[in-house]
Amino acid sequence: IWKTTNANLANTNGSPTWPQLTECESSQAISSMAFDPLDPTYRTIWASFAHFSSLGSDSSPINGLLKTINGGISWMHLAESTLTGMEVQTVLPTAVTDPVTHQQIVLVAIPPPGITSTNGILRSVDGGRTFAPAPVIGSLGAGTDLAQDPTTPQRIYAALPGQDVYQSNDAGATWINTNLPGAASTARIMLAVHYNSSTGTFALYAANITMNALNGFSMT
Repeated sequence: IWKTTNANLANTNGSPTWPQLTECESSQAISSMAFDPLDPTYRTIWASFAHFSSLGSDSSPINGLLKTINGGISWMHLAESTLTGMEVQTVLPTAVTDPVTHQQIVLVAIPPPGITSTNGILRSVDGGRTFAPAPVIGSLGAGTDLAQDPTTPQRIYAALPGQDVYQSNDAGATWINTNLPGAASTARIMLAVHYNSSTGTFALYAANITMNALNGFSMT
């Protein structure tokens, strides 16, 4: 992970500086990053590990999640007991705390098996320390993406290729189908959300990557 604080120099033919923040960590196989919505200063960042190249088995170990609360000066390892060896496609820290543990709810998406055989949507109710399959959809198979409604923190969307995009209105405790067209033939589904503050409208976008026996992969 690198960080720049002078990216505007690129607009004036300058050269932004990018100091490395994780060179001392056990793995450099970063797969996703997310700002923590509970931190308005944007200094709390989560990162996940995965191997997505053909030489992934020869890469550095994947052992849980990384989290910083000081903008990357230092990092803590989380979920090593439950996520070590798992390819985490997406990490989603939510703005919701669990009513029982009173700790932050965090979700991760594990894509189709690569190095490991474990996949699906996993959920943490203890601030990302441990994870377990999410209720209802955690046992349905691989997950490739997660997204949160920017206007309703409890509303989460989970992409399960070959099945559907699922919606939760209680931060992942229960889920319902959204009936995404063509979901049954997808190999990967990626999500993006957008809120238009001027009109008060919210949009969820889903990109379907399908596998065709004759033509390979395609996207819609």
